[in-house]
Amino acid sequence: MARKMKNKIIGLLFGALFFGIYVAAFPQENAAQCCDSVSLQTLIKLDSIEKILQQKEPIQIYEVMPSFPGGDKALLDYLNFNLIYPSGESLSGQVVCRFVVKEDGTVADAVIMKHLTPRADAEVLRVINIMPKWIPAMVDGKPVSVYYNLPVRFSKTSRKP
Repeated sequence: MARKMKNKIIGLLFGALFFGIYVAAFPQENAAQCCDSVSLQTLIKLDSIEKILQQKEPIQIYEVMPSFPGGDKALLDYLNFNLIYPSGESLSGQVVCRFVVKEDGTVADAVIMKHLTPRADAEVLRVINIMPKWIPAMVDGKPVSVYYNLPVRFSKTSRKP
């Protein structure tokens, strides 16, 4: 069954590749004759992008993901430096926080999606809410507000103060 699915996917990829080569090989005068559906899809895509950009709510479909300044390593360093392990608790687990990275890169509307303990949840929210500006997500080269889910792991291993 998996082999059939793999062969179908490979066939579709090769078909798309050859279609792209075929379209590129013919000048624009033939494009209208052979590619009416492609032109229609392009118009639909452009219309959809405009609708996405006009939304005031955070979107879930974007071309470029938001990123922490300095990348994932810098985000991990930021969390390790700023998280204060709740004292008196032997925690092991994960807190998942969802927040909005706004068009200007600010972080807002943080909520806990997966709880661990009230103190661990509060600490994650504290650190998320004081984050520096992110590099915002992009759609068609324009910044947009998006939701971002961030898992934060707590381990039983002791941390030095």
